[in-house]
Amino acid sequence: GSFARPPTHERTTLVRRPCFPPSLAMSVLPIDDSLTALAAMTLCSIACAAYCQRCVAGAPQGPLRALAAAPLLALHVAVPLAFDTTTAAVVGALLSATLFAWWGSMKVFALVLSDSGTLAEQSSAPFLTFWAAYFLPVTLAPARGSAKGGRQGDEDTPPGPSLLLARFCAKLPFMIAILALLDPHDDRTPAASWLGPGWLAGDALWSVIVLLAASGLMDFSGGKK
Repeated sequence: GSFARPPTHERTTLVRRPCFPPSLAMSVLPIDDSLTALAAMTLCSIACAAYCQRCVAGAPQGPLRALAAAPLLALHVAVPLAFDTTTAAVVGALLSATLFAWWGSMKVFALVLSDSGTLAEQSSAPFLTFWAAYFLPVTLAPARGSAKGGRQGDEDTPPGPSLLLARFCAKLPFMIAILALLDPHDDRTPAASWLGPGWLAGDALWSVIVLLAASGLMDFSGGKK
């Protein structure tokens, strides 16, 4: 005779689905693309500089200025954590740790504690000049005529537009040459393996590109009006 197979009972597994869709930040972060990292870092630096010039430098020195600077300093620490350090976006983590968490934070601390720091002296300057003073490792001279006891004409004369354009044209070929090494076929593949993400040479060259671009902005923001 034949034996009937005993009935099998399949186990049903219930999968819980989230009540709310994932947020935009959860779907975007951490950033794992080098160009996206540089774009995000640039946009964030512009937002930070605008907030600092308007809300922090514009506040009276004391508790109000310290309170206005608190979210800015927290953002300085958070920005480097937004990048995936196991991918090409490590260049964004390295640069933002330097520009935001180090230089930017120190200059904001100086602005909170004193009215004679770099950002305090440039609080009424054009936005690009304030941005350069905020994020670049430079100390810009006070605006002409603002030095106490100084005579007009003692300051160095800013370079004219032709000299600024010549500087920019001199930097541009270096930027193009470095980009050609880092991504010659526009497929995120470097010309050599040691120029890839995670290698010191590749990360250093990406940093050079950012600094060349930033110095170009600083040249034009500090030119003769």
